[in-house]
Amino acid sequence: ATAAPPAAVEANEARLGEAMLAALRRNAPAARLDPAAFTIRFHGPELPGEPPDSGPVQLDVPSYSGSATVRYRGGYGVLTIGVRAAKPGTGLLACSAPRPMPTCAGSTGPDGERIVTLTDGRAGSDPSGTFDIGIVIQRLNGVVVTVAHKGETGKAGAGEPTPPLSVKQLTDIGLDPRITV
Repeated sequence: ATAAPPAAVEANEARLGEAMLAALRRNAPAARLDPAAFTIRFHGPELPGEPPDSGPVQLDVPSYSGSATVRYRGGYGVLTIGVRAAKPGTGLLACSAPRPMPTCAGSTGPDGERIVTLTDGRAGSDPSGTFDIGIVIQRLNGVVVTVAHKGETGKAGAGEPTPPLSVKQLTDIGLDPRITV
């Protein structure tokens, strides 16, 4: 694969930052970000003259990820959105073992997307108020979007520890067509 030129990477980072913020605002208008924007990062084949990527995501296909802390409904959590092209020959997503989290549900999106929802099984029931939710969306055009939300509800022991963003909100964010490579 050929590396994207730095100007294209910067343009994609800016575009994706705006798209991610717009998708969050549309699906959770009262949510606050800390900082006020997503931090976007390119991952993938090294760019000419750049050191190798030593971040947490090392892929042989170009990808982008954006993250921010979300404060909403009395809780907070880190929201991370990733987008990449699927590797050639990648099959459809499925809930199969081994899984990174104990609860997995598969569904189909409004435009035929394959959606896999992963949760730690604690969201909404853990007295400690912690949660971990992951949404993976495989679009028909081969783009894969991941949405991860992890943190604390701020309601430990209050009887209703609900993550700041719901699975539906997270899924709707990931389905936004402007979040693409």
